[in-house]
Amino acid sequence: MALDFDEIGQIETECASYLASISAECEQILRDEIYDSVYMSYHPTQYKRTNQLLNNLDMEFTTDGALHLFFNGLDYTSAVDESDQSDNVPFFINDGHRDGGTGMYHNYPKRQFLEKAAKRIRAKFGVKVSIVKD
Repeated sequence: MALDFDEIGQIETECASYLASISAECEQILRDEIYDSVYMSYHPTQYKRTNQLLNNLDMEFTTDGALHLFFNGLDYTSAVDESDQSDNVPFFINDGHRDGGTGMYHNYPKRQFLEKAAKRIRAKFGVKVSIVKD
């Protein structure tokens, strides 16, 4: 049995409605993972925490059902060479990084907040979640 255009349109509308209904919960899951995996993992002594990672998070579902995350308005500069690292910081935090120096801020362990959030979203809503970093 083939679907007609009206049925396809109805399915697309229902999918879009479902994604809209879970969007806020997905965002809260990600925020919880950032808080738990990043902010609760250590308490800085060499700087004052700004909470930029939490405060500059935007999410949206595209028409094909992909969930996109944006960290807009971040303002991070390297303590080593003062270069702008705003686009890199979410990935440095998630994936960990080493820059050759010594101490925690030079050898930063993985926090994997993206993977943890994706796992929770998959489990709760039964949707496919892929992490694409670009």
